[in-house]
Amino acid sequence: MSIIPTKSNIRTLKPLRIPKLCYNSAMFEADFQSILLAPMRIFLMAAAGYFFVKARIVPEDVLDALNNILVCLFLPCMIAYEFLTKFTFAAYGNWWVFPLLGVGVSLAGLFIAEIFIFALKKKETKNEFLSLCAFQNSGYVPLLIAEVILPPAQAAEMFMYVFLFLVGFNFLVWSLGANLIRGKSRFAMRWEDLYNPPLVATALSLVVVFFGLNRFIPDFTMGVVQSFGACTMPVAMFVVGGSLAMIKIGDDTFKQEITATVLFKLFLFPFLTLVLLWALKIRSLWGLLLMIQAAAPSAVTLTVIAKYYKKDERFINQAVFYTHVIGLVSFPIFLILYQRLAG
Repeated sequence: MSIIPTKSNIRTLKPLRIPKLCYNSAMFEADFQSILLAPMRIFLMAAAGYFFVKARIVPEDVLDALNNILVCLFLPCMIAYEFLTKFTFAAYGNWWVFPLLGVGVSLAGLFIAEIFIFALKKKETKNEFLSLCAFQNSGYVPLLIAEVILPPAQAAEMFMYVFLFLVGFNFLVWSLGANLIRGKSRFAMRWEDLYNPPLVATALSLVVVFFGLNRFIPDFTMGVVQSFGACTMPVAMFVVGGSLAMIKIGDDTFKQEITATVLFKLFLFPFLTLVLLWALKIRSLWGLLLMIQAAAPSAVTLTVIAKYYKKDERFINQAVFYTHVIGLVSFPIFLILYQRLAG
């Protein structure tokens, strides 16, 4: 099964609801080995970028060019295609809840992480630390996890939840997240900060869908957009892996900061989320979405942003690398715990 739902999948979906997870009926089958497969795919794609750059087959300037193409073409095309072909306001009456969740999860991570600034040896890494704690791999990993642990009908529904969640997430990561990485005050928001390709693609796509103009876009045009969008995941991971090849993974310059990031992002934050979901008795696909997002490693997008704005990306690259590697173990643990508690 493809991780991207087809048009026929989406048309058969009912309006948003909060379905009860019936674990005994195999609606959610999570085990360590199956959940491990999703982040392992991501890790292997990054390994390819690492090898090609380390072997000097791909030079640094080519990697920078790939990153620019990713931000300005591939990622906007992926966003546009998903909304123009798979989203309707009529089918998802409560669609606005999910962008708010996308914003809320990141802001919760940001504000809680503020408490742990004291753990940083290098205070100049504060903004990078906050961004790594606030923003997770909210698209690729959740889509792959949903494909693995959910049957087709529930997986298709979860896919659209993730796409809608990404509306709020992309808005925040390319505005607040970009400001943090660029060293600006998080509150120094200007309209100019929102003029970047991913956010523009999201806004224009929603406007086009709202007025029904996507019906007039020729199929061959959407085919081209789909093909470019399909390049997003492999190219993004190639760029991350290639960026890691240009630094020393074993370099302990940011050892304390990376340790703090890993402990917060992979253990403390998902634990707090797990406790909250249990306390509120949220046993639905919504709860599963929040658990997946909370347990996901730091966002690959942060490396893309740092490179796009030509900022020092050493700390971010290492943190993204280690949260993905250690996340191979922590991710299955928290999803299995949620399965047990919610059952």
